[in-house]
Amino acid sequence: MKWRLFLSILLGHCSVFTCDLQKFFFSDTEVTWHDAQEHCRQHYSDLLTVYDMEDLKKIGQDFRKKGKGAWIGLQSVSVDGDGWQWSQPGVNKTDAKWANGEPNNNKGNIENCAIISSDGLRDVVCSKRYTFLCYNDTTKTVQLVNKKKNWWDAREYCRRLHTDLASGTDQLNQAHREYRWTGYFRDIWSWSDGSDSLFRNWESTVDEEKRCALLLESGEWKPQPCDKKKPFICYEDNTILVTENKTWEESLTFCREEHNDLVSITSAEKQKRMEIKVKNATSPYVWLGLRYTCTLEFWFWVSDEAVNYHNWDSDGEKNECDMSGALERGGQKKWRSHSDTEQFNFICSKSEQSPSGLS
Repeated sequence: MKWRLFLSILLGHCSVFTCDLQKFFFSDTEVTWHDAQEHCRQHYSDLLTVYDMEDLKKIGQDFRKKGKGAWIGLQSVSVDGDGWQWSQPGVNKTDAKWANGEPNNNKGNIENCAIISSDGLRDVVCSKRYTFLCYNDTTKTVQLVNKKKNWWDAREYCRRLHTDLASGTDQLNQAHREYRWTGYFRDIWSWSDGSDSLFRNWESTVDEEKRCALLLESGEWKPQPCDKKKPFICYEDNTILVTENKTWEESLTFCREEHNDLVSITSAEKQKRMEIKVKNATSPYVWLGLRYTCTLEFWFWVSDEAVNYHNWDSDGEKNECDMSGALERGGQKKWRSHSDTEQFNFICSKSEQSPSGLS
């Protein structure tokens, strides 16, 4: 019986196109950023959100209007308030000590990057040129680079030759405290769909007076006035959160009859997208297309994709019969195994009529 169930689950696996969680649509109609946003929200999901370089590779050069670029969903917000964070992932954004009176946007300047001084961090304009501190995660050391660069170029240099700009008090305490770039910066940019992707691919110099992001033919981004008229890229979310509580097998059946399949999370990029999705769930966990087979003693995705990416909670993986995987709505959004008779919300992947591409 369990072997027949395993086979019936795999019979519904999806193709390379229908397993993708996003579909991109390019429009060569030139409109303002806000008009592009309105069009994307009306006909698709929203203006494009980019999570990593893999997203840019998927978009491809065919999506970039030669010489004109295309609007994406990134727009700068008010420079007031907080928003400070470390460039290096995983470093607590509150692990910072400001000098007295900082941050202050001195003389009305937009100061969104921080240098280190003898008495703490100071906010300065990111286009200024300073020497800088790189951190190397392999050697666990901080290195002073005696070349003057703006903050963006300094970070690019550190990421290419080391790990990142020095981030957090422990790393900064390894260096002599003079006026040098650190990894502390204020991200004034937000995505149209509300996602929390921190990926940025700016040109070397970022003009922070211009408030909307344009994807260039090179794949880099450039801020532009939002009232300029440009082509644009929308995306369609190929998943749907179903806020009905069902058992795992009932969820699988519903997804295959009404949409395509239970969703598979096969990369960190897809995990991030699902973390946004589950915020609207009405159950503490949300079923995924993740199942344990007692017959062969391994976990598998019902889409027939390999389980190479993992995001299990520390005690969340139980290799037992009749167990399926669910994503927690709160906390750190980890995976946990649950008896497949429990009832949760679930996420379906949608069927696509055609491969991702131009529209």
